[in-house]
Amino acid sequence: MKDPLLVATDGGAEAAHALQFAAAYATTDDIPVEVVSVVAPLSDLPMPLPHRDELEHAHAQGVADAVRRHVRDIVGPVAWPVHVSIGRPAPAICTTARKRSARL
Repeated sequence: MKDPLLVATDGGAEAAHALQFAAAYATTDDIPVEVVSVVAPLSDLPMPLPHRDELEHAHAQGVADAVRRHVRDIVGPVAWPVHVSIGRPAPAICTTARKRSARL
């Protein structure tokens, strides 16, 4: 299997353009595409939360669902895997890219 093209998205307009590019690029070179989004940890909030881990997991699942809808709305029905990480965006995206051996 070829190394994937990893597209980071926050659901915004710039991400929509990146998804369109990824779809076109993947089609011309037959490259698999994977999508990543990052959720800020709830530990960044200035107050302690009960059940923080469960809340973070539920929030990440909601973000994953929203990203899947965003991808479907922008490029149509594709079977691209969606990875949602909890953390700071840049390091989390880089970590996912290394784990997935992303080519771009």
